[in-house]
Amino acid sequence: SLSESPPHPVPLQGYTSFWNDCISAGLRGCILVELALRGRIQLEPPTLRRKSLLNRKVLFKSDAPTGDVLLDEALKHIKVTEPAETVQNWIELLTGKGGAGGGGPL
Repeated sequence: SLSESPPHPVPLQGYTSFWNDCISAGLRGCILVELALRGRIQLEPPTLRRKSLLNRKVLFKSDAPTGDVLLDEALKHIKVTEPAETVQNWIELLTGKGGAGGGGPL
């Protein structure tokens, strides 16, 4: 029905959305790296099981705006996603391929 909300936020006019199918998995991985470098997210600490980077969970750290539309949009979704997803699941979720959560991070 028309009253249902869209599956993900509608971007501001003139901006590319983080959810745009044209953004590759590699670029989405770079967005996660950039958020980590800016101190907005971090990976769960390594455990005795020595998980690979792709299998470690992405943990929210700070919602301070980055000033970049794509980074801020991704950060909003990471912040509200419970339980935390792995790096690999985030890349799959953000490329629209599903993943552990099935329907995406919203």
